Amino acid sequence: MFNLLKSRKGEIKKERRRNLSKLKDLTNNLKGPNKEISIQFQLLKRLLDMLPLFVYVCDYKTRQIKYANKPFLEEARKIVSRFGSETKTILDKPCFTILHGSKTTCAFCHNEQTSYQDPLIWQCYSETFGKHFIVSQLFVKDWPGCPDGVIFKALLDQSKILAAVKEYTRKQEAMIRLADEDTDFFFIVISIDRYGILDYSRNLSKFFSLTKKNKKIQDILVPVPEQKQEFNEFLEKIRTNVITEFKGNFLCKQRQKISLHIVAEQSTIQKGEATVLMAVRKIKEDVHS
Repeated sequence: MFNLLKSRKGEIKKERRRNLSKLKDLTNNLKGPNKEISIQFQLLKRLLDMLPLFVYVCDYKTRQIKYANKPFLEEARKIVSRFGSETKTILDKPCFTILHGSKTTCAFCHNEQTSYQDPLIWQCYSETFGKHFIVSQLFVKDWPGCPDGVIFKALLDQSKILAAVKEYTRKQEAMIRLADEDTDFFFIVISIDRYGILDYSRNLSKFFSLTKKNKKIQDILVPVPEQKQEFNEFLEKIRTNVITEFKGNFLCKQRQKISLHIVAEQSTIQKGEATVLMAVRKIKEDVHS
């Protein structure tokens, strides 16, 4: 019995020496390249905490969140009280639970299409956060404790932008309705890239003939020959200038001449295209080049 205890004590001492040796090796490594990597990672985490983005890293296979920056954690704590308010609890949960309140992987998950070369950019709506996000994600092969790699995701909240666009569009539609009540005033909404007509107020038909062939602004607003070059320059300017004005003479129904004052303002995105809102008013004076 005595010999057995003595032997056991000897094994414990050897185990202690082995552990101390491992600890010494780890300490030496931290003094070398690994210490530099650790310092850089801590600096990176501080920088990520300062960004106005929701950043997190999830395991490629399990989707469990392995890292999240300060903005993400603060927002998550507000809405996932049922999971607990501790950081560890949030990090232990899969991303589809925290962001979408789901028990299974999202049907629209893009992890499988993500590579380590080029970031994948897409949009999603978070059910739990109640926000619209633009998501940029990248596959990272090496991450401690994740043999299958991880997905690094940066989420930009565009909820306020979308709300502002919606409000602007509502006001724009109201302006078009008001324009219908003014007999000498009308609106036209065109795409910046191709000058295609996307919308217009009813009063436009009072001055110009509208057909299915009239797909571009140049088909509706036809300047008199001597002002054609000046009008084309005006159309070029609306691509780069926020607000552009033009006064000129145009040919309307029955080739009659009409003088118009046009104010073009870069507007919102409609049907996937950047747009320009043209406010057009008939003026009495003849405009000369």
